[in-house]
Amino acid sequence: MNLDRNFLDWLRLYATKSVGQVTFRRLLAEFKTASEAIKALPEVAAKAGRSKSFEVPSLDWAEKYCQKCQKFGVELIPFYENDYPRALKVVEGAPMLLHAKGRLELLKQKSLAVVGSRTASLQGIAFAKKLTKELSDSRFVIVSGLARGIDTAAHLAALEGGTIAVVGNGLDVFYPPENKELQEKIVQNGLIIGEPFLGREPVAQTFHYRNRLISGLSLGVLVVEAAMKSGSLLTAEYAVEQSKDVFAVPGHPYDPRARGTNFLIKNGANLIENAQNIVDFYQNFDYQQRLFEIQEVNEEKLGYFSGDYDETAAEEVVEFLKENLGAAVLPVSEVVKNSNYSTAQILAALCELELAGIIEFENMTVRKVAI
Repeated sequence: MNLDRNFLDWLRLYATKSVGQVTFRRLLAEFKTASEAIKALPEVAAKAGRSKSFEVPSLDWAEKYCQKCQKFGVELIPFYENDYPRALKVVEGAPMLLHAKGRLELLKQKSLAVVGSRTASLQGIAFAKKLTKELSDSRFVIVSGLARGIDTAAHLAALEGGTIAVVGNGLDVFYPPENKELQEKIVQNGLIIGEPFLGREPVAQTFHYRNRLISGLSLGVLVVEAAMKSGSLLTAEYAVEQSKDVFAVPGHPYDPRARGTNFLIKNGANLIENAQNIVDFYQNFDYQQRLFEIQEVNEEKLGYFSGDYDETAAEEVVEFLKENLGAAVLPVSEVVKNSNYSTAQILAALCELELAGIIEFENMTVRKVAI
């Protein structure tokens, strides 16, 4: 862990309230370094209409937090470092800092997410283990969310070949409690990774961050069993937004745990009956070229990073959002879909509103907090 001033200021900016991932990235585009962005924050926020002062964590706090991470064997990986996974870097809303513990080299290998129901059937668990073991033997690093059911089965089957567990809590917290032993085994043989600070207990919203990170780290997402309105289906939706591949195992129409996977297949997901289907899908596959293609697609959505946009139009978009956003959490994609503005225009305006303290803007979702 490189504890130079640039990194410590990066950590401080990351920990600042009202500076989410997208706003952080926009500030960097304008001010070039985290240090300069911190200096400019009061003026930028005041210009955006913020009345309260900004409270940026101190340099002393940053140094002590780094010491705490070192004590727990946790690495902090900022967006600019070579260890930061490129599969995640090329998608919109990528976290500007990751917490990781274990084999960092797994982040540089091709990976596939395997997710599914927490209340999986015995057949589903057995099939997930078989699929995952064969995919692991075919040199895929398996990514999952350390949840009960399918996630646990996937991690266990991939322990020997390499698995990455993505969590929605601090890496020093064991959740679910019954997976403490599995989490410790993954640290020895694989990697635990997450966004939240140490000591942070899981809450509903952090599982959304976790699901987005699972798909972001992976080339594609394989869903084995999933009910409608499940976290696994949400992970598949994130994969589509991120231009990643989606695979699903079909199930019996009478089983509610199959409704989500059958829905995905009806809507374009690749039907999977065995691991060879996925191996064949990626046959003669150029990993770096695929990442480049994903980056090209997502860069079209991220044009706002350049800082070049019409100020008059920006004011118009800000007013539109002030009038139409409510307290309910809404995906940014829905905001764009129901407006006459581009993704770049919406995101630029959301950054201003976040700095003003009017909205919460995280995980590519938004809600109004000052009504």
